[in-house]
Amino acid sequence: MERFAHRHWLLLLCPLLGYATYFGTMYAWTGNALEGFEAQRSYPNSPSISNILNVAGFANAFVNVHTVDGMLDSVLDRGFFLLFLALLPAVWKVNRTWFWYTLPTGLIPALSNYFLSYRRFIMVCFPLFIVLAQLLAKGPRWMFWYYVGLLAAMQAWAVTRFVNFNWAG
Repeated sequence: MERFAHRHWLLLLCPLLGYATYFGTMYAWTGNALEGFEAQRSYPNSPSISNILNVAGFANAFVNVHTVDGMLDSVLDRGFFLLFLALLPAVWKVNRTWFWYTLPTGLIPALSNYFLSYRRFIMVCFPLFIVLAQLLAKGPRWMFWYYVGLLAAMQAWAVTRFVNFNWAG
C-alpha cells in the first residue's frame, strides 16, 4: 500500500495538465496559445485578472441589476454569489481544505468577470452543494422538495432560453 501512496500526489498535476491541454489546443487550432484571453477583450465587461483589485468596479457591477437573467446585470448571478457567501462558513466547519478550494473558485470569477456567467462558474464549487445537501437533510422535508422544484423550474427555464437562442447564463 505504501508504494502506491505517491500516485495520490500525481493528482496535483491534473490542473497543470488541464492548462497545458487548453493552451496546446488553442495553439493547434489558432496558432496562438493565448487566443482565448485575447478574445475576452471583446467581451462586454472585459474580464481580466486586474479587475480583482478594482473594488469600485466590483461594487458597481454587484448593484447593477436590471434583469432576471441578463448577461451582465442578472439577479440570478448575484443571488448565486450571495448563496456562495452565505455557505462559506458552513464549508469552513465541514472541511477546511474544501473551504480553501471553494474560496478562490467562487471569488475569482465574480471579481474578474463582474458576474458574467457566474452561475456557470459556481457549478464547480462542489463543497457548496455538499454543505447545502447536509443542511437540507437536517431541515424539514418540504424545504428539500421546494429546493428540488425550484431548481427543476430554473433548469427548464434555462433550457427553454437556450433552445430559443437566448442568453441562458
